[in-house]
Amino acid sequence: MVVRDVKVLDNSDVCQSLKDCLAENLEKSADTIRNKPWPAVLWAVCIGYLLHLLPLGRIASLLLRAVLALLKPLAVLWLIGKIWEKAANPKSKPTPPLTENPPQEP
Repeated sequence: MVVRDVKVLDNSDVCQSLKDCLAENLEKSADTIRNKPWPAVLWAVCIGYLLHLLPLGRIASLLLRAVLALLKPLAVLWLIGKIWEKAANPKSKPTPPLTENPPQEP
C-alpha cells in the first residue's frame, strides 16, 4: 500500500515520525487483512451494524444544543472578565468626549 506524502506541517521530526508510524500501521493492518480476511469482514459488518443502529443525527443535534446552550454563560463570563480587567487597570487614559469640532493640531 502506498501512502501519499501529505505536508500538513513542515518536515519536522514529529511529522516525519507520525508519517512513519501511520505508514507502518497501515502496512501491518493491510497484511493482517490479507492473511485473515474473514475476521476483518466480520468486524467491519459488526461496526457497520452498530453505527446503523446508533441515532447519530440525534447525538449530533444534542451535542450542538449543548454547545449552543453553553455559549451564553461563556459569553457572560468573558464579559465579566473584561469588565474586571478594565476595573483592575485604572491607569488607562480615559478617552475625551467627542465634540462637533475637534481642536485642530498645528
